Amino acid sequence: TASVNFSSMICYSILGPFFPGEAEQKGASDTIIGMIFGCYALVNVLFSLILGKYIVQVGAKFMFVGGMFLSGGCTILFGLLDRAPDGPIYIAMCFVVRTVDAVGFSGAMTSSFAVLTKSFPQNVATVMGTLEIFTGLGLVLGPPLD
Repeated sequence: TASVNFSSMICYSILGPFFPGEAEQKGASDTIIGMIFGCYALVNVLFSLILGKYIVQVGAKFMFVGGMFLSGGCTILFGLLDRAPDGPIYIAMCFVVRTVDAVGFSGAMTSSFAVLTKSFPQNVATVMGTLEIFTGLGLVLGPPLD
C-alpha cells in the first residue's frame, strides 16, 4: 500500500504545475480552477467517513481494489479531458471526473488503513508513519515530474 499511496499522491500533485494553464485555455477562471482542486479534497473527506462506515459490509480488499480501479480510471480520463470542448462542458467534466476520482481514492485509502492496522497490530504507529512518508514523497515528487 505504500507504493499505492506514493503513486496516487504523484498523480494528485502532478496537476498543480500545468492544470491551471490548461484550464484557463479551456475557459475556466481562477476561481473555478480552485474549486476543481478543492472538490477533490472535500469529496475525499466526506466519502472517507461514509465508506469507513460500510467497510465491514463491503470488505476491505474489495474496497481497496475497487477504489484503486476507479481512481486509476478517472486519472486516465482526466488526462484525456484536453479533448473535451471548451467552456462549460470542459469545466463540468473536470468536476465530475475529479469527484469520482476522489470517491475511488477515499475508498482505497480508507481500506488500506484498515488492512494495515489489522495486518500489523503490534506496529501500527510505525506502519502508518511509513505510509505517511510515502504520501509525502509522492506529493513532493509529483510536480517536478511535470
